[in-house]
Amino acid sequence: MPLCLRRGKKKLHTLKSSFVIDAVTKQILATTHTHGRAHDLTLLRAQNPHLRPDVWIVADSGYGGLATAHPQTCLSRKKPRGKELSPDDKAHNRSLGRFRMPVEHLIRSLKIWHIVKETYRDRRKRFSLRSTLIAGLVDAGLQLGS
Repeated sequence: MPLCLRRGKKKLHTLKSSFVIDAVTKQILATTHTHGRAHDLTLLRAQNPHLRPDVWIVADSGYGGLATAHPQTCLSRKKPRGKELSPDDKAHNRSLGRFRMPVEHLIRSLKIWHIVKETYRDRRKRFSLRSTLIAGLVDAGLQLGS
């Protein structure tokens, strides 16, 4: 799941984080961090997670081009301009939302630590290390049942 800090604000140096999360076990599998603006799909390609072809990927609309690179990608369907979504598309989006809800709760627990939520004011070299450590703490806390 991609997270972004204060994107597009004037005179703020941005840092962007991306997390690959297993929806079944709720484990954080990979983290990637970059400076400045970067597309979500570019961050995923930088992670190079070596996904097997039989693994299903459920992502948000920021990963629009992923369906061409990975055949088992499931994205939410967008409303066409000037039209409405069909009932089948609405049901599809609702089922994806229900499937992604535990992942969104995990991202919320990452935001509690404020490193991926607010402006990071410490040395930028340490952001990647600290963010990865916090992801490990959150991951270990969920496995212990807290």
